[in-house]
Amino acid sequence: MAELLLLKDISLIIIAASVIAVASSRLRQPLILGYVLAGILLGPVLHLVSDAEPIIIISELGIAFLLFIIGLELDFRRLREVGLVSSAIGLVQVVVTAAAGYFIALLLGFNSTESVYIGLTVSFSSTMIVAKLLGEKKELDSLHGELVIVILIIQDILAVLAFSVIGSGSLSLATFPGILLKGVLLVAGSFLVYRFILPVFLREAVHSPELIFISALTAMFVFSALARYLGYSFAIGAFIAGVALSTVRYSHEIIGRVKPLKDFFLVLFFVTLGMQMVLSGFGSVLVPLLVLLLVVLLLKPLIIIVIVRLFRYSSRTAFFTGAQLAQVGEFSLVIAAQGILLSHITQGMFSMLIMLTVITMLLTAYIIRYDDALYSGFFSRLLAPFGRDSKETNLKLKEPMSGHMVIFGYHRMAGRIISGLREKGAKFVVVDHNPEKASSLSQAGIVCVCGDMTNPEVYEAVNLDKAQIVVSTVQNLGANIALIRVVKKANKAAIVMVSSNDEADAVRLYESGADFVIIPLVLGGEKVVNYLTHLTPKGIVDWGQKYYRELKGGSGGNV
Repeated sequence: MAELLLLKDISLIIIAASVIAVASSRLRQPLILGYVLAGILLGPVLHLVSDAEPIIIISELGIAFLLFIIGLELDFRRLREVGLVSSAIGLVQVVVTAAAGYFIALLLGFNSTESVYIGLTVSFSSTMIVAKLLGEKKELDSLHGELVIVILIIQDILAVLAFSVIGSGSLSLATFPGILLKGVLLVAGSFLVYRFILPVFLREAVHSPELIFISALTAMFVFSALARYLGYSFAIGAFIAGVALSTVRYSHEIIGRVKPLKDFFLVLFFVTLGMQMVLSGFGSVLVPLLVLLLVVLLLKPLIIIVIVRLFRYSSRTAFFTGAQLAQVGEFSLVIAAQGILLSHITQGMFSMLIMLTVITMLLTAYIIRYDDALYSGFFSRLLAPFGRDSKETNLKLKEPMSGHMVIFGYHRMAGRIISGLREKGAKFVVVDHNPEKASSLSQAGIVCVCGDMTNPEVYEAVNLDKAQIVVSTVQNLGANIALIRVVKKANKAAIVMVSSNDEADAVRLYESGADFVIIPLVLGGEKVVNYLTHLTPKGIVDWGQKYYRELKGGSGGNV
């Protein structure tokens, strides 16, 4: 009978989560919110779930699979490429925001342990939501987009570390050496499993995709059991298993097969979070909730703005970076759930943290959608006293140029363009808003201007009115349209090439006066057709080996 009730409850959860998640998607809201709201509806509102405890236990697998996937996708080469400055911004942001949250929580009357949880909760933002919204706005390649993504990566790493410490069961400084020692033993034991046991499984599993999948799950549960034995959480062992498996040749296939499991159990996890909310007596935490809302929506962005400005980025970049991180993330919910499981926080506080996450996630969609208007309409004047923008603006050329090419944006595609032009001895100047990229280009002997492509001073600095060809590798529709209009007005003879991944946007760019729109997928298809029709099979293999050597060397065509 109990088994039938469990199946009924899981069925109700999946149906409710699906319906409310679809409604959330239609309203352009994060799916996580739909899952949490489904839990609130099934639990404290309608009381339709007969026994939530078994489902809560099962749903913990969602966190294990989430950390397993994060470990599998963790690319240490990418961490090396993000730059020390950007990583430092992320580290300082988490530390300062967590400290501010901790002391504010103490002032609100929470005890030391509860204040630690509040500090951690407000310091982490939502990687899933912010990355999705920035992708929709085509701002992932902007300077503030790059800073935001780096900060989110650093936050995720620190969140995993915080989760591992919390999962040990004690937040006392006196127990920290013991936790650290167990952590060393866990890593050492995991290394032995990875070095001597995993290869045996993988050698046998290589001939069958199903065996690869089962072997990956076996590794996850073995590492998790080892972590649990040493006093850490089950999920931390899953993360270490993911990191170990990320180095094998079949990691992408493992990710593809495990992700559906992760998605299923995470749905259960976020729904059960909503089911555990306590609505009665919510008035007792209303004042702390309102204060923490101000911390997340105002103080946290302000901290980020100050930190980014201290690293000498512009007020505009600082504002967008702060505004886009003004929410509580999914990892905060994971940490809060661990807190309630270990009885570190009360049920009322747990409900307050869930509500804080829901409200800030809802507001994030609107903040990011209208951040341009917010900055130009009010915050640009408010941030003016913070000083001149120095790091992102270097508008000096050693000598004036004419009959040259101007390339806006230094990305993967631009790297290949620059390498090719350099080999041909062409005269060109590169414009990029990232000071670290501009510095690396200058050190490589390439003429470069550090500035935003929408800045009129940049146009003057690169002698846009005397350029022969202007190329934009930045896939930002508004910025590209503005560039086309400026070039055609100042220099009608210049050829303007811009890029886009969207065919509808490409049509608009042509209608705005672009001479050529670079659509990577279309050009890639045409290149493949050329290979198929003009090369012998050996020629195709030779070109493939050439690209392989470039990719293996890490250059990718970049300077």
